[in-house]
Amino acid sequence: MNLPRRDSLANNSNQKPPGVRECLRALATPIQYLKGVGPKRAGQLASLGLKTVEDLLYHLPFRYEDRREIAKISQAVLGREASFVGRLAALQRRYIPRRHGQILSATLQDDTGSIDLVWYRAPPFLANGLIRGQTLLVHGKVERSMRARLQLVHPDFEIINSEEDSQLKRILPVYLHSAGLSLTFMRKYAAQALAEYRNRIPDRLPGTIIARHGLRSVAEALGQLHEPPPDTDVRTFNDASSVAHRTIIFDELFYLQLGLSLRRKARSRSAGIPLAGSRGALSARMRELLPFKLTGAQQRVLHEIENDMASEQPMQRLVQGDVGSGKTMVAWLASLRAIEQGFQALWMAPTEILAEQHYGNLQKFTDRLGISSALLTAATSTKEKKSLLEQIERGDIQFVIGTHALIQ
Repeated sequence: MNLPRRDSLANNSNQKPPGVRECLRALATPIQYLKGVGPKRAGQLASLGLKTVEDLLYHLPFRYEDRREIAKISQAVLGREASFVGRLAALQRRYIPRRHGQILSATLQDDTGSIDLVWYRAPPFLANGLIRGQTLLVHGKVERSMRARLQLVHPDFEIINSEEDSQLKRILPVYLHSAGLSLTFMRKYAAQALAEYRNRIPDRLPGTIIARHGLRSVAEALGQLHEPPPDTDVRTFNDASSVAHRTIIFDELFYLQLGLSLRRKARSRSAGIPLAGSRGALSARMRELLPFKLTGAQQRVLHEIENDMASEQPMQRLVQGDVGSGKTMVAWLASLRAIEQGFQALWMAPTEILAEQHYGNLQKFTDRLGISSALLTAATSTKEKKSLLEQIERGDIQFVIGTHALIQ
């Protein structure tokens, strides 16, 4: 596929807005061409299933850390998460043979006190990136060490210019990441993808639908999810109930439903086998064998199914009901309508246990109605399976219950 060069995607106020196809083509750009990524990092991102810019944009944070409140070290509370800013006053590496790695320990100081930072089995890039005297923003859960000192184990951190950095107090997204690919890199790449491709994220939903449901544009929603505004209610972001989350969810479900509707419409144009000539004699005999009468709801659903079966279009129907509501009997009576007209009925159950249960419950009826039946599952021997398939192909067996083995 011929993909556009990255430099051709820059904003240009003199150009008309790109169309949906052009946008989708741009979002299909391999992730290695994103500024700062390259082939090596692209390979690491691919291990997370992220191969294109679009994949990265839709790789949403699974949690958000509220770092708008930066505490003094003297305010640290045991067992609580907190953010601190301080100077790296001490740094020590110790190799532990039985742990097959090194422990990196450090001390962070501010004008009120100090707290220890500990990383077990610290990777080389972490140890090499920290230097005494650096100013760090750290975040983690406050614990107590063996020496009775307060510490943060495996804290998230950023190297900053000064405590007055305007970007310190913010909400940080937490992404699923892989070994060798830190959270810092994930945030950096997500921010870069937004910077380069924000104007290429298409809005396919009509404005009337967006307004009616109180949604945002997809570009705005993705922007907020990767870079939460300062006034964000973190609780709604962490429980995925924010307007931004609802926008992405609505967008995905809307087009899933649209695709299913188009597929259903296309299938409705194909020719089916109308079963309009059946008098329902088998169904009537079956009802006489039942120790109960069908409920009004069962009769209504069965009537709708029989109307579908009499149509010239293939039936597409889902029967939904609570446990014990009679779904199995409705399906069985509908199957009898097909069998009476000389066709076969096949049931596929998700498990062998359920297939055996259905077969056992219905076998007493098939025998009394003179209907040939069979059970076919993965437990069926190869020899028996071959024989059953031959009988099914000849039409000797009218009713079959099985598992996925039926189509393998």
